[in-house]
Amino acid sequence: MSSPRGVYRSIFSALADDPDFRRLTPQARHTLLTLRISREAGAACIWLLEPATLARRTGYTIDDVLTSLTELSTSPSAEKPWLFLEGELVWLRNGLRHDPTSRLTSPKHRQGIMNVVASLPRSPLVAKFCRYYKIPYPFGRLPKAKSKASDTVSPPIPSPIPNTDSESDSDASAGSQANGIGSNKKSRPEVDIPPGTPYHERVRLLRRAEGRPAELAAAGAQS
Repeated sequence: MSSPRGVYRSIFSALADDPDFRRLTPQARHTLLTLRISREAGAACIWLLEPATLARRTGYTIDDVLTSLTELSTSPSAEKPWLFLEGELVWLRNGLRHDPTSRLTSPKHRQGIMNVVASLPRSPLVAKFCRYYKIPYPFGRLPKAKSKASDTVSPPIPSPIPNTDSESDSDASAGSQANGIGSNKKSRPEVDIPPGTPYHERVRLLRRAEGRPAELAAAGAQS
């Protein structure tokens, strides 16, 4: 439901005592909860994520946020993590499944989820989401997963480092950044990044190639 205080989110209290949740670092727990209650997550819990916005909301540096995202994308296992990442897309794997206010058995809720999925970019992660929840793929025939390996999404690609000098703290600006609008459109240099490189390390390599100082990471956490 919507109100002047923002979007209402429901989370089962059992999460706090879940063994897999308690094995996460405190920073990763905080990051996960912040992702779950963010307005951009929507009912489907799959959306375009802007690391700078997440850094501002958690109070961590961008590097710390990327480290937490890497942990969440590999824990408790790479096959069944807390979240999947691909490019700027993030999917909280069981966010929809364990939402007490959403039911895929409800035609209205199901249609709402399908509308969200149709608004996302065509990608292996969206196809994986549709297979997981057994909903229609909005981009034609749903690619079949021939094996677990073929159903594994590509390693996440870091988004361009935001221009923090012009970043606004207003809700409207934060919403735009979370959807990839108004981000730094400077073309990226060619960087040779080995496959399987952790998310935060990929960003560090890209930042180094762009000649950006390491201190820039801390700017994203400024409110």
